[in-house]
Amino acid sequence: LMGSPVERRLAGLRALLGGEGAAAAAGLEGLLDLLVCVHQECSAAPLRRERSVQQFLEWASPLVSRAKQLSLRRDDFEILKVIGRGAFGEHSPPPRSHDQNLGTGQLAYYL
Repeated sequence: LMGSPVERRLAGLRALLGGEGAAAAAGLEGLLDLLVCVHQECSAAPLRRERSVQQFLEWASPLVSRAKQLSLRRDDFEILKVIGRGAFGEHSPPPRSHDQNLGTGQLAYYL
């Protein structure tokens, strides 16, 4: 089976999830975000009565709880200046030290 299409696809998936750099990190963060989102949607009253949804919620709840504990929050950042307030909260510019590397952290400033 060495070099078979199945092995090549599995190796590609492993490289996608376990690789190095921004692409792998963004992939894992995206999957965690997706898991949290699906968990929230399945927790809605009409869906949670289904047996398969209940099984998923039992499996995913510990992972989602841990992901929420470890994820970045607004309190993790120093707010220098509020530049606006709206329905989604306050908006503030990122600190100067982050100007060169606007990535995932930038989103936290707009929460």
